[in-house]
Amino acid sequence: GLIYHNAIAKVNRKLKNTKIISDEDIDCYIDDSWIDIGSQNDLYRHKIRKGLKKYVDYMSENMNEILAVEKPLSMSVDSIRIKGRADLLYENINGEIILIDFKARKFEAILETHVDYQLKFYSDALKNDGHEIHKSIAYPLEEDYLNHDSIEIDIKDNKDIYVLLND
Repeated sequence: GLIYHNAIAKVNRKLKNTKIISDEDIDCYIDDSWIDIGSQNDLYRHKIRKGLKKYVDYMSENMNEILAVEKPLSMSVDSIRIKGRADLLYENINGEIILIDFKARKFEAILETHVDYQLKFYSDALKNDGHEIHKSIAYPLEEDYLNHDSIEIDIKDNKDIYVLLND
């Protein structure tokens, strides 16, 4: 997951500046992020390259502007300080602000991790920082066939997490 995460952060930084990513750029970002994983190197490299190309294609069609990459977040709930880092904050072509957290797993496995709580914290921290979040997405990097409309995480009715913190 670390290789994929680092490479996609490099892709997003380039998209923020130029909005154009070549196949050579993708190969360079993978090489720069690479950690030897033994006998699975070629297979995993191919999988990451394919996933990054699919992601770049999606973003080139749906992104208006990248607002932040790896944005540090902090929020206090009562006496508890919560810190995190939003992987990506962007404005889509409809003017909506989208929060994405990249996950190195398939979508079904993501749902089992209670990512909705994490995205609720991120969304609230970003709101406190002046950003109105329209959609929160847990982007499954391991998914071969991705329906982007199905990966939005509903966080609107997730206030019970703050109750848990106060117990």
